[in-house]
Amino acid sequence: MSRILTAVAVLPILIASILIPWLQPLFVALAAAALALALYEFYLLARKRDLRPDVVAMFLGSAAFFTIFLFDRPGPGRLMDLLLLSQLTLVVLTIGSLIAATLRGEPFERMLTSTGATLLGVIYIAFLGSHLVALRTGFDQPLSADLLSFFFLVLMGSDAGAYYAGRAIGKHKLAPKISPGKTWEGVVGGGEDVGRGRRRSSCRPIDGHACSFLVLSRATAESGVAPRVSHGGVGNLWRSC
Repeated sequence: MSRILTAVAVLPILIASILIPWLQPLFVALAAAALALALYEFYLLARKRDLRPDVVAMFLGSAAFFTIFLFDRPGPGRLMDLLLLSQLTLVVLTIGSLIAATLRGEPFERMLTSTGATLLGVIYIAFLGSHLVALRTGFDQPLSADLLSFFFLVLMGSDAGAYYAGRAIGKHKLAPKISPGKTWEGVVGGGEDVGRGRRRSSCRPIDGHACSFLVLSRATAESGVAPRVSHGGVGNLWRSC
């Protein structure tokens, strides 16, 4: 019930921030808040496994990636600039985390696990999540709305399909030691639910971007369903560890 209430309250705001051009700053703010909450949850999960990521370094590195993608724009040579900035950020983050762990007097083994957990949190959450901000700010409104609509359609569709398929017909456990509730039937159900949505998405919106949350091009949908569904499933399992 809490998930339903959250969806009812948040989804209209999220959809509006995607489809209405002047609400672009709202989407950026929502993305920043979501990434901050995800980093905090990652920190709590890491502590339960007796890992101690550097909170300050993790949030500073995440803020750096968020800023890089916020001001990134498509253009000649920009991809190379983005790669160089990302590599520089990772290098500085690694060196800074190691120096901070050394100054705290941590043992060598603890230093490695702390730095590794810090880098994992930044890369898995901030680096990947900040791409959503780049999609919202770096492209024209119609294309941005299409791409983000497709992303959230796949994300929510696969989660919903996996949940209801698993509850209805789930028998074969996917990874019982990690997440006893997840089943292979749920995985198939999540992929099939998104596949049905893709098959309905056979044309571009007629009335402009206002309906792009529901209608996507077939070529765009076919190119990205499988990797996003599989990535989401792996992420859910990792979160359950």
